[in-house]
Amino acid sequence: MKPTALLFALPLVALVGCSQPPLPMHRTNGNGPGPINLPGPAAAGDKGLVFDAHKVTDPGQGNMVAYTYYMPTGWVAEDKIQWTTFGKLPYPAVQLVVHTPDKSYGMASYPQVVGSWSSSPAGQTGKAYRNGSEAVDQILGSAPTLRDYRVIDEDNQAVASSYPAIQGSQPSADVTIKHISVTEDGVRKEGIIIAKFDSTRSQDPYSQAQLWYLSVQAIMAPEGQLTNNPQFIKQATIFLKTASITPEYNQLINKVSFDASQTARKASLQQGELIMKNYWEHQKNDYKGVENFDQYIRGTGSFTPPGGGPPMTLPANGNYWMNSNGQLYQAPDGNTDPNKADPNDPNRMDPNNVDPTQGGGGWQQMKPNLGG
Repeated sequence: MKPTALLFALPLVALVGCSQPPLPMHRTNGNGPGPINLPGPAAAGDKGLVFDAHKVTDPGQGNMVAYTYYMPTGWVAEDKIQWTTFGKLPYPAVQLVVHTPDKSYGMASYPQVVGSWSSSPAGQTGKAYRNGSEAVDQILGSAPTLRDYRVIDEDNQAVASSYPAIQGSQPSADVTIKHISVTEDGVRKEGIIIAKFDSTRSQDPYSQAQLWYLSVQAIMAPEGQLTNNPQFIKQATIFLKTASITPEYNQLINKVSFDASQTARKASLQQGELIMKNYWEHQKNDYKGVENFDQYIRGTGSFTPPGGGPPMTLPANGNYWMNSNGQLYQAPDGNTDPNKADPNDPNRMDPNNVDPTQGGGGWQQMKPNLGG
């Protein structure tokens, strides 16, 4: 199955955290109707949403589970992990993409792409970007499968860099949120792109250099359906908030990097240390840009699965249930018990009682961890 073109227009990427939440989108660049209006809580009659647990494995590492996330039931996952090298050190380039079967709706997380640029008397190599906004515009604007790329609205904010200065370099970082419009396969679509861009620059009398890292999260929908569909915004929020690297895979990445660094050049080792550092930074820093997807999201909370296991990070104000299959159900309100739903409901989707809107599915409520 061919991947959704826009979601795959960005390079393969590894996880970067965001130290501060970007401001809500409020500025227009003059090319669109103005600020984006995010939807509020779902209307009465909402039966809640069901999500399946999904594991992303690395075929090059014995199918080790590398990432996990929850995706809407019935959607299609198209993940990819491909090991590459930068500064002679290996690291996995990752893309996490899910979409509806007809590919009309989609969401993706590209945790990190690494690049560099240098200029010296011998010439220039690589590609330099001033900020995340420029990087996203150039990448999407030049994608061969897309036409009429346009920024409707955007907001940019400087944030603290995740990278320390090395060899006298100057680190900087920013977060960009873009509301975009684009034509794909003759269909007009709109989306929200969140990009965090980290950069370190160095200069001496004879040369200049830039080392940069780009992390991207994206959601796409048919034009007119993005901000008018509260259900899709909730689905995207759960996907993006639960997508995370496993501790075992994190340890593997650091070991592979360490082993390779024993024979690497000093400069390469310094670059590799920055790359590996950001896998751990992502575990410490929530990607706060997703907070702006919906006004009802007010931070994250820690919830304990009823069957045990590590706590899950989810939107803090939700009501969550889980069944023995590991499915996640986001109830529309605190009064909904999926085990007591009307079995004769004409809107039920599954006659075998695995749909929480029917009742009798063995759902257990997830409890928030106080102070978690």
